[in-house]
Amino acid sequence: MSTEKKVDVLGILEEVPHKINFRWTFHKQVSNDLDACRQVVAELIEAAREVEADASSLGMSTTRLTAALARVGGAP
Repeated sequence: MSTEKKVDVLGILEEVPHKINFRWTFHKQVSNDLDACRQVVAELIEAAREVEADASSLGMSTTRLTAALARVGGAP
């Protein structure tokens, strides 16, 4: 059984503006940067789901698939 903790990174990023004290002006660049971070994290989550699906279709765990790819030069 995996001991990995699932974290809702997108949810955390969406809460950030609400946790900032709104008495200060929320800088537009910060907002743009948070949106960019959220998009990158969403893409990483989607890629991770694709890897999990690929590993599952091969009957392997993601750890085992990563190790196999590393042996043949397909992963860092």
